[in-house]
Amino acid sequence: MTLGEQIKRLRKGRGWTRDDLAARAGITGAYLSMLESGKRANPTRDVLLKLAEVLGVSVAELEGEDDPLAGEFPAATLRELGLTDAFLVRYANLWPDLNREQRAWVVGHLRIMADAERKIRALEGRAPRGEPDSAVDPPGHLDIIPGRVQMQTSGN
Repeated sequence: MTLGEQIKRLRKGRGWTRDDLAARAGITGAYLSMLESGKRANPTRDVLLKLAEVLGVSVAELEGEDDPLAGEFPAATLRELGLTDAFLVRYANLWPDLNREQRAWVVGHLRIMADAERKIRALEGRAPRGEPDSAVDPPGHLDIIPGRVQMQTSGN
């Protein structure tokens, strides 16, 4: 993704017009248009700093450097954790419209879901039906009731 594409994606992700971002960053709408279209590919460091600050990202993130959340949806990495394509497609479709914070949240929660899936698979394969496997099933249980969560452990 080019710098201009990244600026445009971040701007649109915040629901801002080109003029909104330009005003917030203290640059002209025409200059921002040139940056987004690639007609002006090398803005000054001051302009990059202003844009990054207003958009709430680092300059490195704005430029898409060394940031796994700045690029394409990390489907291969998440597949390696055990999530299926059928599951991932929903998040892959959302990815282009998410800002960095939202992307970090999604990836974090997908990692938690992958961990839960591994534990469920272990239970399905290791525990006899109706008998908990102490290695993967700690004592107690979790009840999810609309509006509240209740956890019971042994001894309660």
